[in-house]
Amino acid sequence: MNDAQRIDHRVNDEVHDCIRPGCGKRAQTAFIAREHGRFAGRDMKPGDWIDLCAEDAADVYNAQNQTRAQLPDWLRVDAKPDLDELLRDLHEGL
Repeated sequence: MNDAQRIDHRVNDEVHDCIRPGCGKRAQTAFIAREHGRFAGRDMKPGDWIDLCAEDAADVYNAQNQTRAQLPDWLRVDAKPDLDELLRDLHEGL
């Protein structure tokens, strides 16, 4: 299965929440991380899923034409993760 098919399957056949801290909406699109880095307050590695609702996906697309100062807070490298989400992720991983 290629990446486009994997994304289509993930968005249409599975239920995932948007990863933006505090959002909680259902993800309507997804990206696959290609590099190590930080995104939405989380450490990411190649192959990690970036699930986003429509509004937050629009922020990502619009960020391509913005300066660092214009980025929404949640897209900044120094964004802080939602502590409730971190605890939930830790609990699910046990």
